[in-house]
Amino acid sequence: MRLYAAITLTALSSGCVPIDSVNAPSEVTSASTKGPVNLTVSVDPGEAQAGQQIRILLTARTEAGVTLASPLLNTPQQLGPFHILAQSDMREIPLDDGGRSWSQELLVDTFEPGQHDIPAFDVSFADTRTEPPTTVHISSEAISVQISSLHEDISQASIKDIRGWIMLPRDAWWPWIVGAGVLGGIGLWFASRGRTARLVPPPPTAAELARASLADLRVAGLLERGDSDGFYVRLSNIVRKYIEGRFGLHAPRKTTNEFLHHAGADAHLSETQQQQLGAFLQISDLVKFAKHAPPVDQGHLALQQAESFIDDTEEVNALTEHRSDLEAAPC
Repeated sequence: MRLYAAITLTALSSGCVPIDSVNAPSEVTSASTKGPVNLTVSVDPGEAQAGQQIRILLTARTEAGVTLASPLLNTPQQLGPFHILAQSDMREIPLDDGGRSWSQELLVDTFEPGQHDIPAFDVSFADTRTEPPTTVHISSEAISVQISSLHEDISQASIKDIRGWIMLPRDAWWPWIVGAGVLGGIGLWFASRGRTARLVPPPPTAAELARASLADLRVAGLLERGDSDGFYVRLSNIVRKYIEGRFGLHAPRKTTNEFLHHAGADAHLSETQQQQLGAFLQISDLVKFAKHAPPVDQGHLALQQAESFIDDTEEVNALTEHRSDLEAAPC
């Protein structure tokens, strides 16, 4: 019995290994471009075993003035022999160049070995830069995935007659070793499934993108070089893009200052958050319209006000909590 316990503990403890020591599965990617739209489909892994989970990621990027006109994924989506296990919500992120990025994920599996195709995805976009607006249709290419069987082909195996009973000694211990091996294999299988889920990080939030842009602005040194106008224009654009990504407020025909003034009175913001945004806008208005040249310290204060506004309005959702779980995971 002690031999069985020792073997079982050794086999199960080997299931948790550092992620860095695991060879990442091969990824197959298909990219399509049509006018102002780029559509990318990634399948990970491109070769899998029957029953293994496969991640499909759709990412679309557009130029300024081009917006999504149809869902990235139409549900239900016909995927041949593949079963849809999970489908994420679509995420929309404003880009620094004025364009936008959309992304969505599928988790699928199949138990049919052989070579199967992930079918093409068709997406429509509206180009508002023309009058009247035009529609851009773009399709991805089908991606082939090789699925291998977990078992040997029994048709190739030699089949023999059943042998008679064999008497075993009373103190036979080999069944304990076999049982420990089976339990160890089950533990490794569950550990590998957990590793696969942890290898897929969620996309960055609007707050994370804004903080990265504020950090770049802080080290750009515009205030120290006397370029107050350039500093406040960039700072206002960062706050505008954050509000668009965080609250879904879009007004493409408004200037940044008009948009921020409009957002300052929106019901999505509390009274305290509206006051924070108002204080930030007062300084920006003075610089842009009154040619006011505030001191460097006041510019740093405006940047801190923008950071505080983002901290107070940041959305804490399932993806953010999932990212914290990934960072805290021991293996």
